[in-house]
Amino acid sequence: KADLLDVFTGSGALGLALLNHFPRSNCDFVDVYAPTEEQVKISLKKNKIDTSRASIYVTDIEHFFVQCQKKYNVIVAVPPYVNSIYKEEVMKELSAEKEGFFFDKEDGLYYYEVLLREGKNVLTDKGCIFIEFDYFEKERLTNLIEKYAYEILSFFKDQYNNDSAVCVAVNGR
Repeated sequence: KADLLDVFTGSGALGLALLNHFPRSNCDFVDVYAPTEEQVKISLKKNKIDTSRASIYVTDIEHFFVQCQKKYNVIVAVPPYVNSIYKEEVMKELSAEKEGFFFDKEDGLYYYEVLLREGKNVLTDKGCIFIEFDYFEKERLTNLIEKYAYEILSFFKDQYNNDSAVCVAVNGR
């Protein structure tokens, strides 16, 4: 049995895929956008996943981590990571999308910092975090990973052969 956490849930695709592949697992979904809750419920039903295996929290990640009393084996995260200075340019191409799904509060790493700072408090001893990132932020993200005393277990490449995701665990656990 595994306890999973999908933060910055969006459509819920990551958490749903994990629930499908690990039938004895449970997953908590966290996103600040209320429509996420309905989307995840619809997807659970369409995928014939028992809804008792999922909990959905409509809140921001900071509040969730402060209130969380649970420990997770795996956390998956695709934070909003586009630096806000690119907002106008990016929204021209993504006009049908909500801004909040893409743009970081600050320089592109704000949510990563929150995740890495607080995530270790909700991980089991052998837990890990899978994080998607923009490939050109690899060095800055790696610095944050080291700052918060995580060990990089593996990088994963995208279809263009760029590192675009990483799996980390807390050092010394």
